[in-house]
Amino acid sequence: MRKLLTLLLASLSITVFAQSYSSPESVEYDLSHNRWLISCTGSSTIQQRSASGVISQFVSVTSPYGLEIMGDSVYVCSSGRIKGFSLNTGAQGTNLQIPGAAFLNGITSDGVGNLYVTDFNGYKIYHVNIAGQYVSTFANLVAAPSPNGIILDAPNNRLVFVHWGANAPIKAVSLVDSSVSTLVAGTGYGSIDGIARDASGNFYISSWGSQKIFKYDNAFTATGVAVVSTGLNNPADIYYATSLDTLGVPNAGNNTVTFYGFAPLPNNSIAAPLATGGFSNLCIPSNFTLNFAALGTYTVGNTFYAVLSDAMGNFANADTIGSLAAMNSGPMSCSLTTILPGSNYRIKVISTNPPVVGVDNGADIALDYCLGIEAQIVPIITMIPNPAEQFVYLRGGETKFAVYVFNALGQQVYVDSTYSSEKDIPVNYLRKGIYFIRLETNTGFQTKHFLKN
Repeated sequence: MRKLLTLLLASLSITVFAQSYSSPESVEYDLSHNRWLISCTGSSTIQQRSASGVISQFVSVTSPYGLEIMGDSVYVCSSGRIKGFSLNTGAQGTNLQIPGAAFLNGITSDGVGNLYVTDFNGYKIYHVNIAGQYVSTFANLVAAPSPNGIILDAPNNRLVFVHWGANAPIKAVSLVDSSVSTLVAGTGYGSIDGIARDASGNFYISSWGSQKIFKYDNAFTATGVAVVSTGLNNPADIYYATSLDTLGVPNAGNNTVTFYGFAPLPNNSIAAPLATGGFSNLCIPSNFTLNFAALGTYTVGNTFYAVLSDAMGNFANADTIGSLAAMNSGPMSCSLTTILPGSNYRIKVISTNPPVVGVDNGADIALDYCLGIEAQIVPIITMIPNPAEQFVYLRGGETKFAVYVFNALGQQVYVDSTYSSEKDIPVNYLRKGIYFIRLETNTGFQTKHFLKN
């Protein structure tokens, strides 16, 4: 937040009006698809807004409230249930009942499989483990005021949540022992709905009573400062997209969604790539040329990277297969080496300056070994989360590996040369942008990439 006053002085905002939203409740930015997701309780849908402003329905879901993206899914509070939908296909993968829940409202995650959900009328915070499909009461708040928006504060190992009602407080619950503490006993603002956090650790809250957005420092030592004072109508569950330096605000009172930031939403885009000779001629191992079109302005130091999904079309653990240091698109040399055979691969192109995630090739790619090449065993090393803010977690199963992390300029920024099967890589000190992880095993090398928020 280098120039927060720009928000106030320049009034740099973009608003999308009523015909597209019906009682917008929560917004979330989907970095992997360069779009905003908006839950709408009036139409029982989650809408999606592209970078160019095109709005369409993502999925239909009963009474959707808080949204949270974790991994390759978006999770939503829906009438006593937590439902999860694939960001790639919209297919529902989770439908978990919360026993005894009265009104599930706010939701956040730790990025590694755990969700935390506020019960507005039940005065509780639930812990939901997605992999194990189990639910527990994480914090019992006993009585009013009602808990509303909630967000992870990883550096302080806590969850920060806001309350409804007059002179609403701001509180925190420890991730270590579930103890609840009061950060601001009385904000002076009525009916706080949402809470968000920027890359510098500052917090933002939305107040229906004041019809404003207020900013607090990470320690909550100073009084909140109004950073958006006009143009709001019942601002609900807000979200700060750190990659865009943009705050998304759903206005439940007039069916609009407003974005506030330092610059307009980016117009850069990268179209679906095409291999010279087509993708059907590819095999393992092989080299090929990838052609792509990058629209918009790319600056000095930019590198385009071709990334290959896993065999199910998921880019969360994508492999880097080619690169081109340039400010304009052009042919890119790519190589398929330590890849397992599969029939559902996809390829897309990403850039580093500015960071843009392109559209994938649009059809499944079948890869098999080239004639005369015997199958080789390729170690599978998983990486989560991506994008990352605090840590990147690498797991190799029975495979031990060393780690070398490089920035987009090729400069090494982290190294752990000891061989082990599990590594937790701290990334909180890194600047925002795309980074590359070189994994060294006893059988060779692999390369992965992640986006630092």
